[in-house]
Amino acid sequence: MYSGIGILTPQLNEVMFKNLFLSVKRGGRLILDMLNPDWVLKSFIACRHKTIIIEGQKYNIIHRREILYQPLREVNYITLTFPYHKEDSYTIQLYSLEEMSNLLEKYHYKIFFCYGNFSYAVLSPNKPRMIIVADKTRNV
Repeated sequence: MYSGIGILTPQLNEVMFKNLFLSVKRGGRLILDMLNPDWVLKSFIACRHKTIIIEGQKYNIIHRREILYQPLREVNYITLTFPYHKEDSYTIQLYSLEEMSNLLEKYHYKIFFCYGNFSYAVLSPNKPRMIIVADKTRNV
């Protein structure tokens, strides 16, 4: 399960972090599951076509992606072409570990561990996830 970080607007991220700050006691732990930006850049595929079957119904899907910089984000365009035509898109802002560390410190969290998956793998460009475990350092 990925967290909403990156999908929310910067303003909603601020609200979320303020609420997380208020919700977690000093010494409490916060776990964030996010996309690893290094993996996204390394494994980037601009367009994929796939067919899925749900309850016997076949769906043809086109998934186009593009990477935008400053700030780093991935834009996804999803097109359903059969049995009917529908298009949608969403953007995910990709945060580096350093950016997340700075953001968490602003709300009095310090990164305790960072993994590449839930099996405690070392974070690397070969791992799709960035799992951050952070401790709340103080109450204000």
